[in-house]
Amino acid sequence: MKMRKRILIMLMTFVLLPTLASCGVRIKDADMKAYEDFKEDNHFKTSKYSDVLDMIEDAKDGIYFIANPDNPTSLSYVEILEEIAEDKKIDIMYVDTSSDSYKDKDKEKVNKLSEQYISDSDFRNVFPVVYVVKNGNINTVSPIFNGVSVSSRLLNLDEQQAIKGTVEQLWYD
Repeated sequence: MKMRKRILIMLMTFVLLPTLASCGVRIKDADMKAYEDFKEDNHFKTSKYSDVLDMIEDAKDGIYFIANPDNPTSLSYVEILEEIAEDKKIDIMYVDTSSDSYKDKDKEKVNKLSEQYISDSDFRNVFPVVYVVKNGNINTVSPIFNGVSVSSRLLNLDEQQAIKGTVEQLWYD
């Protein structure tokens, strides 16, 4: 009988508890060291990329930022989103497409989301992209101005203001 109890306790300790613990989505501060001049207050959060992408697919309210820190446009977006997050006291969920933990299955999910929510096929793989999910509505904000992608340079002031205004309007309307 004692042996049975030990086996049951071991089973619960090593199998059941870790399984239950992994059922929830664990959100933590995102590593933003690759972005220059990043502020100390980190409003960017991350989790397993598949979980973050599932949140978008499931239309969980939030602002989601999919980017590569090696891309200069991403730096402009970080500055814009940090300002919004600081002003409005919200967090931004972040997916770093340059990370080793960003796998092929994550790329497939991002491509699927792009196909669903970015109507112009010429811009489906343009990064960075922001998904603004509010009240079941999923919208994207990409660095496209007058039909031209500007995803390989820092944004000018007018472009920054346009991106900021669009994100704020989608979030607060």
